[in-house]
Amino acid sequence: MLDQEAMRVVKAQKIVAPAMLQGKPVKVFLTLPMTFSIVGNNSFKQSLYTR
Repeated sequence: MLDQEAMRVVKAQKIVAPAMLQGKPVKVFLTLPMTFSIVGNNSFKQSLYTR
């Protein structure tokens, strides 16, 4: 469930220009910090932390 939401958020991000080094595109790694908050269903929240 959270994996699907993370993918939805990442796919909704604005597309940016590729990284360039000396005029050529290069591979880069990007970290997108995310914080999820589960509201309402306390039994689900507890089971999520007890795995």
